[in-house]
Amino acid sequence: MRLKATLLAVIGIAALMFSSPAYAVDTTPPTVPGQPIELSPESIPTGDADYDADGDIEVEWLAASDAESGITAYELQRRQNSSSSWTTISSSLTTTRTTLTSGMYHGNRYFFRVRAKNSAALWGAWSAESDGIYVDTTKPAYVAVTDDGNYTSAVDRLHAVWTASTDNESGIVDYQYVIRQGAATGTIIVPQTSAGVVTQITRTGLSLVNGTKYYIGVTARNAAGDFSNIKYSNGITVDTVAPTVVISAPANNATVSGTNLAITSIVTENNSMGRVQFKLDGTDLGAPDATSPYSITWNTTTAANGTHVLTAVATDSAGNVGPPSSPITVTVNNGGGDTTPPSGSATINGGAAATSSATVTLTLSATDNGSVTQMQFSNDNSTYSAAEAYATSKSWTLATGDGTKTVYAKFKDAAGNWSAAVSDTITLDTTAPTISAQNASNISASSATITWTTNEASATQVDYGTSTSYGQSTALDSSLVTSHSAPISGLGAGTLYHYRVRSKDAAGNERIGTDATFTTAQAADTVAPTGTITINTGAAATNNRTVTLTLAATDNSGSVSQMRFSDNGSTYSTAEAYATTKSWTLPTGDGSKTVYVQFKDAAGNWSAAASDAIILDTVAPSLSFTSPLDGAVITAP
Repeated sequence: MRLKATLLAVIGIAALMFSSPAYAVDTTPPTVPGQPIELSPESIPTGDADYDADGDIEVEWLAASDAESGITAYELQRRQNSSSSWTTISSSLTTTRTTLTSGMYHGNRYFFRVRAKNSAALWGAWSAESDGIYVDTTKPAYVAVTDDGNYTSAVDRLHAVWTASTDNESGIVDYQYVIRQGAATGTIIVPQTSAGVVTQITRTGLSLVNGTKYYIGVTARNAAGDFSNIKYSNGITVDTVAPTVVISAPANNATVSGTNLAITSIVTENNSMGRVQFKLDGTDLGAPDATSPYSITWNTTTAANGTHVLTAVATDSAGNVGPPSSPITVTVNNGGGDTTPPSGSATINGGAAATSSATVTLTLSATDNGSVTQMQFSNDNSTYSAAEAYATSKSWTLATGDGTKTVYAKFKDAAGNWSAAVSDTITLDTTAPTISAQNASNISASSATITWTTNEASATQVDYGTSTSYGQSTALDSSLVTSHSAPISGLGAGTLYHYRVRSKDAAGNERIGTDATFTTAQAADTVAPTGTITINTGAAATNNRTVTLTLAATDNSGSVSQMRFSDNGSTYSTAEAYATTKSWTLPTGDGSKTVYVQFKDAAGNWSAAASDAIILDTVAPSLSFTSPLDGAVITAP
C-alpha cells in the first residue's frame, strides 16, 4: 500500500510538471514617478502653483513604468512644512492626478512625494519632493481709490489712483479695476480688467456722457488667487461746458489811475468754478483768482500812460477753459508823459467792395504827436494778433466763410498809448455766379441776341464762333446785373454758331456757361422771277374773246409762287397760284389785244410784266361781184 501511494505521488508530480503552465518571476521594482506638482486654478489657471486660497488642490505627477508586470498603484504622501514627518494620503491610487479637499490649513506650506507599485507587489523608490504649496485663505487688504477731482472735461478717458494693498502671506500680484456709470452699483462700462501691479490707471477710448458721474472700483489679488473687497472712488462727473466771464469793472473806455484799481468779474458756470485769469494787453495780470467773487487789484502805475485792454479767461473745475471776455479798453493816466494815443485808418484791398480771396492787403495810415511804433490786428475786435512794427501795408487773412468781413487795427505810439480800433469791411465771396435761362433770340441773317440770368450781380460777355473753339467775344459789359443781354452782329447768313456766356461777380469769381448753338437766317431774296406769256400758242388772231394763256416762269430761289394778269399793264387781277396755263377773256371790241402777266417768288418779289398780243376779229368777211354786172346777159363765145 505504501509503495503504491508513493508511486502515485511521483506520477502525480510528474503529471503536474508536464501539464501546468510556466509563470514569469518579476523581481524588479517600478521606475521612479515624476516630481509631483501642485495645481490651484484660483491661483494660476495652469502649471505648478506656489499658493492656494481655499485648501482644495490637485496633485499631479508623471507616470512610473514597469516593463515586466506593469503599474498597479501609487502611494501619495504629504507632510506639513519641510521638517515634519510624511503621512500617507493613499496607497491605492490608480491615476497620476488626484484632488485633495481636506487636511490643509491656512498659513502652512505642504509638500508631496509619490512611489509606484507593480503587479509583483514591489514598490519603487520615492519621487523627488514637490516644491510645495502655501495655503493662504486670507483676503488682501482693500484699497482706497481717488478720482482726479470732482469734475473732468475729458470725454474719452478716466484716471484714478489708489493706495497699495498688503498681503503678509502670498503678496499682491495685481490690481483689477471696473468702471461704472451713474452710481457705484450702476451700469458697467468697463468690465474687470487687470492693471498690473501699478497703483493708478488711465483708461482711454471711452465714450463718456456730459453731466454723467463715473465710478472706478479697484480690487487687489494675492498670489493665492484671493481678491480683496472691491472699493469705489467717490465718482467724477463729466463736464464739457466751458464757463463764461465778463469784466464788470472798470467800465469800457474808462480812464484809470492809481495803485489800487479793482478789476471785478461776473462768471457763469454750470457746475463748479475753478479760477479766473485776468489779462492786460493779452498778458497775464497777476495770479489766477480761485475764490468767488473773482477779482484782482491792479497797480496802474506799472503800465505806461495810454490805452490798454483788459480781458479775463475763466477755467472751471473740470478744466474747461472759456473764451476770453469781451475786451475792456481803458486809458491809464497817472500824470506826466504822453497820454495821447495815435489815430489812424485801415483800408482793405484799396477800398474794393468784394474779394474772392481770404488773403487781402491792408493799407494803413497812422499819425501821433510823437511816433507810431507798433500795430496789431483782429477779425473780431476781441482777439488781436501780436504787436508788430508799424508799416503802411500788411497782408492779412480774413475769417473763414463767405460774407461781410471786418478787419480791425490798432496803433501804438512810443509812449505806449494804443489807439482805439479802426476798421474797414469787405465782402468775401468765393463762389462764382450761377447761370440760368440761357437763350438766343432775335436771330436774323447777320445778328442775334444772347440773354441769361445770374443769381448775383455780375458782368456780361459772350464767346461765339462757328466751332467750340469760339474765337470771338463780345465787348465786356462790366455793369453788375442779374439779367444779361449781349447782342452779336456781323454774322454769316444760314450759319450754325456756337456760343457760351460768361459772368464775373464783383469779387472776381467767374462762371462760364455751357456750349449752346443757334443758326442764322438765310440771306434776303431780292431777285424777282422772269417769265413769258403766249396767247393761244402764238396765234396771230382769234375770233373768240376767251383765249388760253401759256405761261413759263423761273426764279433764282427755285420757287415761283403766284401770278397776276392785266389787259392794260396797269390794273391787275387778284394774285393766284402760279400755273403754266390760264384761261383769260380779252376785252370787248375787235382789234389788237395785249395780255400782261407778272410772277411772284416765295420771297415776295414781283417780276416785270411779260406780254403777248393777238388780234381779236369777230366779224366775218363780205363778198361782192364786180363782173359780170347784175342783169348782164352772158353769151357763149
